[in-house]
Amino acid sequence: MADRQSTAPDVIPSRRQGTSEISPPLLGPPSQSEKCGDSAGYNSQPGSRYPERLVTMARRIAIIGGGSSGLACIKCCLDEGLEPVCFESSDDIGGLWRFKENPEPDHASIYRSLIINTSKEMMCFSDFPIPAHFPNYMHNSLIMDYFCMYAEHFQLLPHIRFQVRGQWDVVTVNKDGRERSSIFDGVLVCTGHHVHPNLPLTDFPVTMARRIAIIGGGSSGLACIKCCLDEGLEPVCFESSDDIGGLWRFKENPEPDHASIYRSLIINTSKEMMCFSDFPIPAHFPNYMHNSLIMDYFSMYAEHFQLLPHIRFQTRVKSVKQRPDFSRSGQWDVVTVNKDGRERSSIFDGVLVCTGHHVHPNLPLTDFPGKKVVVIGIGNSGGDIAVELSRVTKKTLLSTRRGAWILNRVGKNGIPIDMGFRRHRAGLQWLLPLSLFNNMGERLLNKRFNHSLYGLQPKHRLFSQHPTVNDELPNRILSGTVAVKPNVREFRGSSVVFEDGTVEQDVYAVVFATGYRISFPFLPSFVVSVSDNKVSLYKYVFPPALERPTLAIIGLVQPLGAIMPISEMQARWATRIFKGLNKLPPADTMQKDIERKSEIMAKRYVASQRHTIQVDYLTYMDEVAALIGARPSLMGLLLRDPRLGLSVLLGPCTPYQYRLSGPGQWAGARSAILTQWERVEEPLRTRRVPHRPPTVRGHALHSLACPGWDRDGRENDGEKSGTDLFPLHFPQWSTEMACRVAVIGAGCSGLACIKCCLDEGLEPVCFESSDDIGGLWRFKEKPEAGQANIYRSVTVNTSKEIMSYSDFPVPAQFPNYMHNSRLLEYFHLYAEHFQLRPHIRFQGKRVVVIGIGNSGGDIAVELSRAAKQVYLSTRRGTWLASRFGDNGLPKDMVSSTRLAALLVRYLPSLMNWAVERKLNQQFDHRLYGLQPLHSFYRQNPMTNDELPSRIISGELVVKPNVREFRGSSVVFEDGTVETEIDSVVFATGYSYEFPFLPASLVSHQRGLRLALYKHVFPPRLEHPTLAVVGCLNTTEAIIPLSEMQARWATRVFAGLVKLPPEKTMLEDIEKTVREMEQKYTCSERSPFQVDYILYLDSLAAQIGARPSLMGLLLRDPRLGLSVLLGPCTPYQYRLSGPGQWAGARSAILTQWERVEEPLRTRRVPHRPRAPGLALALRVSAAALLLSAAAVVYIRGEPPALLRDLSVLPGAWTL
Repeated sequence: MADRQSTAPDVIPSRRQGTSEISPPLLGPPSQSEKCGDSAGYNSQPGSRYPERLVTMARRIAIIGGGSSGLACIKCCLDEGLEPVCFESSDDIGGLWRFKENPEPDHASIYRSLIINTSKEMMCFSDFPIPAHFPNYMHNSLIMDYFCMYAEHFQLLPHIRFQVRGQWDVVTVNKDGRERSSIFDGVLVCTGHHVHPNLPLTDFPVTMARRIAIIGGGSSGLACIKCCLDEGLEPVCFESSDDIGGLWRFKENPEPDHASIYRSLIINTSKEMMCFSDFPIPAHFPNYMHNSLIMDYFSMYAEHFQLLPHIRFQTRVKSVKQRPDFSRSGQWDVVTVNKDGRERSSIFDGVLVCTGHHVHPNLPLTDFPGKKVVVIGIGNSGGDIAVELSRVTKKTLLSTRRGAWILNRVGKNGIPIDMGFRRHRAGLQWLLPLSLFNNMGERLLNKRFNHSLYGLQPKHRLFSQHPTVNDELPNRILSGTVAVKPNVREFRGSSVVFEDGTVEQDVYAVVFATGYRISFPFLPSFVVSVSDNKVSLYKYVFPPALERPTLAIIGLVQPLGAIMPISEMQARWATRIFKGLNKLPPADTMQKDIERKSEIMAKRYVASQRHTIQVDYLTYMDEVAALIGARPSLMGLLLRDPRLGLSVLLGPCTPYQYRLSGPGQWAGARSAILTQWERVEEPLRTRRVPHRPPTVRGHALHSLACPGWDRDGRENDGEKSGTDLFPLHFPQWSTEMACRVAVIGAGCSGLACIKCCLDEGLEPVCFESSDDIGGLWRFKEKPEAGQANIYRSVTVNTSKEIMSYSDFPVPAQFPNYMHNSRLLEYFHLYAEHFQLRPHIRFQGKRVVVIGIGNSGGDIAVELSRAAKQVYLSTRRGTWLASRFGDNGLPKDMVSSTRLAALLVRYLPSLMNWAVERKLNQQFDHRLYGLQPLHSFYRQNPMTNDELPSRIISGELVVKPNVREFRGSSVVFEDGTVETEIDSVVFATGYSYEFPFLPASLVSHQRGLRLALYKHVFPPRLEHPTLAVVGCLNTTEAIIPLSEMQARWATRVFAGLVKLPPEKTMLEDIEKTVREMEQKYTCSERSPFQVDYILYLDSLAAQIGARPSLMGLLLRDPRLGLSVLLGPCTPYQYRLSGPGQWAGARSAILTQWERVEEPLRTRRVPHRPRAPGLALALRVSAAALLLSAAAVVYIRGEPPALLRDLSVLPGAWTL
């Protein structure tokens, strides 16, 4: 970075800067003072560009790659009000334009001296001109500086996750200046510098909260963080432990006076019912998950939505108090204590309490002046603990005061029991007497086992208490390892006396599974009072007496079902209240609602501390969803989308139903609902059951009566078959391989390559830049500049038997997970055993470069400065273009005009002849051995300014294609042989590989390509929510093309632009491929080839941003002529339509000034000159060409003579 700053005098921001708390993208662009360089004058529009989006839009967009295309995509997402998350595998932006001293294996890298082939005015982003003092053709370091300015200016870095596969050593500094180093997994970017968002506080009413304190990082806390981000609020979560998960995180050593789960705990709600509504649990996860898998899911959720940067771990909330001006501001003073005991007071606009009710164990020790024994309590925890203990103890006593109804996790037909929570059944429960359902439910439960016989049947009815879920308790009771006992009366020494008078002696332990007590020690008692485990909260969320609704309690409910969707729904409602989008009723109305619910609960449930916060899952979810407008409309769904409507009505009430409409709408909700049964069945498909022909029975008759639905309300579409229509295809190299092989790098891969070369009789030569083997696994006390280094304590993440070389096991005495020093020791043993060291050295003399694209030409030129001889091998040859155009102006600024594009389109032969003649005037391509068979516009030319001089000096020799390798010799197709070749560089392009995409999107028909509509959208996707950006090949700049693709894609994601039908898109793809094959030389690059201006115009037309030439010429002739006759710079696509930029006109009219600015290093004395004959001739010729172009445009095609000059005898000999 220092090198780049010395190259460019501007202050360039650090590319690794981020923000731990991402500011909302809707706050508008930076202020004028924050704009960069000389380009600041073109960014004067304040505020957001677009109105509020429709609720049907996509929201969260994954962007793969942080290069120029990735940056454009992030910016376009923010423009459209979307939430981009960019995944960049390296540690910096820039993609291929970032020079790496040590490139990653199997990854492309530019060379240090590379200069871009497109001038700055043609390659810049359309609303951010490159600074005027930057040269027209920039070194790669200046391109990186520009990317940094762009990313900083539009605040793109906070949306990028760097090095998702590595680890980070993060050093933080607290307020006292003390540093702390911590190691974090690289997939979570949680630290960086703090970017303060531009918050126009004066534009908001004082009742709208902005900075929200969230107390607790469990399931409710995570949902609250995400909902705050969705609503544009700034969450700060305080978590007293060192990780997320809350109660679900098993602790080997629980904190005093804090609850903890047990190691074997399995959740009682199935994955489809418990997941967050816009983030389904992975299909391969079991339906009822172990606590470790729940933690995995929470980690995925936190990573996916970038929640971790908003959590302050090991920070306990000491107190939450209203500020003196609370009646006006609604703000709170929150005092926190970190792990070192330091207190800190912060001001927040709102508080979300997410500590739940399973925090402080309810230990009635004062009731029993005795010792230890028995399991007391028959809730879910008591039952699980009794079962666990019964496996190792002689006898376990389970003491219960009232008894319990026992539910099994496995329901009818083996499906999860809670998948039976359905709307039509809830409707029946509302219509029919509760006693009817009690009778039916108890009868079913007693069919499984007689609760009275097992000593479990309570006095109360089934729906009058929260039931206990346990699959094994009846078996353990039946086997005698668990004995059910009544309530404990007293302890006597090591004996326990029960209420029935029985006494158990020699009891060694007592486990209290007696529930939890609700407590909020950090809140004033007048805010939230707790009496007999009862709290007075409106809808179990808001204290009704607060003057300002800026405090909410999340997750303080006890549902018969999953808590996560309820917490999420509460958080969605609370954050909208904080933001002022929803209002609470008057305090007296809220109090009446609280009293009404309390009366209903008292009538229905047994009086107990356990039943003070009980809710019915579906009823409560609908009630809160209605408050924010997210309750699904059954009638509307049945009319608009009958398949979905039936799934919502008859199928399980999964959380996705509350993302179908309203605020927070998720585009994937419909698909998630229609595929929920597939995810339920996925983890069960571990053995293929032999097919047996069915008989016509009740189920078949039911299927005939209700096609598409089985007895459980599941959709039954049958097997969906599919084939990989477009499998990947890679070119095959000749089987005649070289005997002398260059191996670059002596890390673990390099050592394996040397050994395999020796195995195959080849001669390896390994080039290692350091003084030892091991590569990255070798710890260096003082790392080399610009090179990666592990940290001293790193331990490998794969066990020794999995990671060892296949013919050289890691020594038995080495640990399974080795420290890096042990791993390096293993590498030395391997190298010594197979005698690899003699083949490792640095050497280079005579070099063959294969490939004559831009990279091949540049590499050959660079090597020719140091090597003894360089041979440049080419199969077809190439036309060589210079970066310099007429009058020394950038070539593309002269040639990339709309007039030139019209001439190339309608007069291709004439233009080919004119351009080739001009190029051969610079140097004879045939004489230099470069002239290809194809004409100029049939393939992208090479851009290189120095190649001719290197050829003519003899330091670089052009050769034909390589036929074969013989030892250290190379045989070319013309029969010539070059001996003692030390290195071969393959500059043969890239394989267009997308391993993360479905195989059905990729094809090898007509060359390796992606089947994409307009090179962006896969046509066969049901929902257009995946786009490929930047996968193009063009003679001009890629950045404007990528930006335009991103603008189109994000508007499609946002629901503002629609794609045509699949058939139309497939026809367009086929037509485009045929046109490219006819126009360009057959090559793997041709399917990706586009005509720069035509392609930009076609995409701009999709979003309504294509400039209207006629309108411009009529309204603004000066600007219209600049657009028609001048270079087609990206600013033209910001003159109108969505994304319109006020600075576009000025940028177009001053573009030549910025081109000339870096050239004005000496003031030339002015010499007046009168216009002469030459100027008159130029004007006449231009008028003639314009007239001809107009005639061609009107007729649709030129005369045959102009289309093909080959009809003229000797035309090509001119």
